[in-house]
Amino acid sequence: MLDASWFDQAMSVQVMQYYSVNGVTGDWSSGYGYQMWACKKGNAFRMDGMWGQYVIVMPTKNAVAVMTSMVNDRENQMDIFWKNVYEQL
Repeated sequence: MLDASWFDQAMSVQVMQYYSVNGVTGDWSSGYGYQMWACKKGNAFRMDGMWGQYVIVMPTKNAVAVMTSMVNDRENQMDIFWKNVYEQL
C-alpha cells in the first residue's frame, strides 16, 4: 500500500519544462512529477501517451478524464479540453 504523502509528492513538480508555441506557454510548461505532468488548471495532473492520449486527474473537480486520439497539435487539444470540458464540470 502506498502512503498518501507519496501521491502528494508524485503529483508535485519535480522538474520544470519550458515549452512554448509562438511564445505562448501551455500545459507542457507547468512542470513534471513522477511520470505525471502538472496541468495549467485546477491543480490537475495528467499522464500522456503518444499522439494525444491522456488521463487527466482533476482532484478539485473530483473527476478523471480519458482521451484517446491521434492529433499533431496536442496543445490545441488540451486548450479545447480546458475550455469545453473542464469548465463544464
